[in-house]
Amino acid sequence: MTENEKTKKVQVEISTEINQDGNVERHHFEENGQLVTINGNRYLRYVEHVTGQPDVPVTYRIGKDSIRLTRAGENHLELHFKPNETIEDLYRTPYGNLKIGAHTTSIKQSKDAQTGLEIIEINYELYTNGQKVGDYRVKLQFKC
Repeated sequence: MTENEKTKKVQVEISTEINQDGNVERHHFEENGQLVTINGNRYLRYVEHVTGQPDVPVTYRIGKDSIRLTRAGENHLELHFKPNETIEDLYRTPYGNLKIGAHTTSIKQSKDAQTGLEIIEINYELYTNGQKVGDYRVKLQFKC
């Protein structure tokens, strides 16, 4: 590890809410992970474990004004979140690529100075091939 690289173990709580055509799905996960700082950039990394499905490595690159989500399983997904912007990318599957876009409506980041608990909330609209799929909310909570 170089002097510009620092890794801390974290417990991550992930809550998601998906609203598609009025149908709401909620999910909650708790995973062990790492918060890695490399040359001033922060990366929250963990492996998502869902019963009956392959494990999926997940990374959030946390910037001051933007966040990038990478899910690197059998299907590869990258979403870039920047408030009030729509950023397009490809969702790669074994069956082909799907054009997707995320329009970020808000990002909130906070840290409790006493407990060290960090909270990141991302609200976005997901689109595929120009059609809105739904409204998504992701809440990450972690502390070193």
